[in-house]
Amino acid sequence: MTTIEYVPLEAALLDVFSIADNNHFTKPEAEEWASWAMQKLTVKQNYQEEIVLLPISNYKACLPRGTKYIWQIVWKETLEKNDLETITLYTGNESGVDKKFMSFANNNYFKVNWAPMRASTTPFTRSVLCENAPQTAQCSHTYSVNKDYTITTTLKEGCVAIALLSYPKNEAGEFLIPKDQEIMQALKNYVLSKIWERQMNFGVENAERMFDRYWSLWEISAANARGKQLLLGIDQLENFKQQNNRIGQHNHSYNTGFGNLAHGETITF
Repeated sequence: MTTIEYVPLEAALLDVFSIADNNHFTKPEAEEWASWAMQKLTVKQNYQEEIVLLPISNYKACLPRGTKYIWQIVWKETLEKNDLETITLYTGNESGVDKKFMSFANNNYFKVNWAPMRASTTPFTRSVLCENAPQTAQCSHTYSVNKDYTITTTLKEGCVAIALLSYPKNEAGEFLIPKDQEIMQALKNYVLSKIWERQMNFGVENAERMFDRYWSLWEISAANARGKQLLLGIDQLENFKQQNNRIGQHNHSYNTGFGNLAHGETITF
């Protein structure tokens, strides 16, 4: 497994703030442009698995900032004091469900008190569902996802727990990016191209040439950043080799590097 170290999005903008004239842009604008670029660069491997607890009011709820795909939604009509105590017991947070969700989902309280909610069949809803997202044929309530990333349910009032994939964030809600020079360089080039694009539209001399320069650098660095994120790690490469050699020669010396802790896959034809 490849371990990815993350840093705040602002880290990619330090060079921009040091070399660009801040009279032509503001810090929030630069961060917004960088977030646009990061959305273009993000591959599925870097999405964050997250479970959130949301209230349903008048059939609607707002999805969290940074939501990309929905895996599954379960619902409960009312939350009593003992519900919040139980949620806190399993998750440590009564307003959201963290990585301990599997413990929460595998206990009798969850199985008895929560029920799955089925997604509607609208094209937009299907476009934001994870591939092979579990769907239950018989459900009391359904939901649909709106273009403003709110959800509309057939449940008028209640609470839902949503399993989703989102862009990585820290506890302060700041978006995170992989600590990788290719990605940070791509974000820098994109933000600088947007800065020069603005000056080009105001007729600043040589702005068009600088915009073309940084846009070309962005396209090259973006392709490099996407490709690097998709490279296989040593474990994935070894598994790929063993999968390709299973019909012919078998080389499993990689497993012996872990002593008796790892064993190769046994295939029966």
